[in-house]
Amino acid sequence: MILGRLSGRALFSFSGTDSSAFLQGLMTNDILLLDNAKKRLIACVFLGSDGRIQADGLVHRREHEYMVEIGTGNVETFTTLLKRRKLAAKVDYRQEQDGVVYGYTPREIVRRVSPATSETLHPTDVNLHVTQCTADLHLLNRQYTFNGLMHETPDLTMPHRLYLALNGFGLTLVKNLSSLKILPQDLALHKMGFIAKNKGCYVGQEIMNRIMNKTLMHKYRLHFILRRDHVDEPLDGHKNEAFCTDSAFYRTLSRNIGGLKATSILHRVVNEETTEQQIVTTDSKCIPLVYYSTGFGLALVPQRNMSKDTVIINDLEHVCLSVQPSTTYAPDCA
Repeated sequence: MILGRLSGRALFSFSGTDSSAFLQGLMTNDILLLDNAKKRLIACVFLGSDGRIQADGLVHRREHEYMVEIGTGNVETFTTLLKRRKLAAKVDYRQEQDGVVYGYTPREIVRRVSPATSETLHPTDVNLHVTQCTADLHLLNRQYTFNGLMHETPDLTMPHRLYLALNGFGLTLVKNLSSLKILPQDLALHKMGFIAKNKGCYVGQEIMNRIMNKTLMHKYRLHFILRRDHVDEPLDGHKNEAFCTDSAFYRTLSRNIGGLKATSILHRVVNEETTEQQIVTTDSKCIPLVYYSTGFGLALVPQRNMSKDTVIINDLEHVCLSVQPSTTYAPDCA
């Protein structure tokens, strides 16, 4: 795995006697998990009063403060939520302008999409304060610095986002989550350790209870989308070297069309031509989360349309493959 800077991420610090209770009232996970576990990172979402996702969150302890990482596209919504809930709580919060976020990306993905990027891990500057955090969902493992950049650490935002997409993790790929008006269950976050059944915020617990009691049905289901020609393309007889065989996308393809075809498709969608692409037209019932120039992406498909296994993206037919969420990913493409 290669450590690299991740742009598009913001860091907030929370301090004060009420900071723990204040955050617990907002986040869907159990903040007490951080009190007795050093270097732990817990994932959550922040919800509105209607249960819709307002912002993503990664939370850890930094000395006597709580640190919260969110997507920069959600900062305005997040700060509005904080101001609305703060009232008389004894808590201070601020956005850390000098904070830098680093994540891990499989070496093979970086090599294939950014061959010019240095693959050498440079030693950390001894003058930097570096915090390393481990999440239950391994693809969210992080390092943070607050007083400078790590020496020559590359920006791996694009390959890291692709890594998340290949593992069916769509939460942090959306610029403005509140605009989607979706429940955590639409992204299968309740199966990935993002929602505590008994210790999360009240809204999160209530949604979990309603989902479990089947009194509330979430509207969408997360799918990989793949341009039809990739599926129809015959094997060329050339044996491609397998990579990222533990990714959710490879496992899904292998289960549906076999390992050889899955490897061939991965080679076609993960290469130097792979870039995030603007979607011009789409099936009105489908909500794309991210889409790549090679004809691969993630999308939310209404459950009432589950009998239909194709959608139209940019006037081309795409096959839909349901994402099977996992609580952990330990990729073999180091």
